[in-house]
Amino acid sequence: MVEAKETSFPPGPMISEFQKVGLQTAIEKGKIVIKKEAVLVKKGEVITPEKAKVLERLEIFPLIVGLDVLGAYEDGIIFTKESLSITPEQVAADVATAFARAKALALRATFMVPEVVPELLAKAKLEADAWP
Repeated sequence: MVEAKETSFPPGPMISEFQKVGLQTAIEKGKIVIKKEAVLVKKGEVITPEKAKVLERLEIFPLIVGLDVLGAYEDGIIFTKESLSITPEQVAADVATAFARAKALALRATFMVPEVVPELLAKAKLEADAWP
């Protein structure tokens, strides 16, 4: 993404390089101005040499920054990359499982919380109806 902004470049050959890659430019106060923001390269797209040159001149360096953890060690335990890798789907599934287990425990313990009260009332009604 190239934002609309004033550049430090004077009028000259740079204006044609900007326009060649699809940037709308003009000259204001003796400098090249990018008039409208533009997506110069989309994710996964190959960057052409012309676009790379313009991005470099504008000091926009497309790169991926991150940490690739291979493992971790704590208190004599080695955690592998696989055990450290979690996905949002896995977290959601773990939360759903924890909720279901907590609800089942609350039902068995007859613990009055809003999540189990309707089921406890239904159970009480059935037991009352079955009373001789």
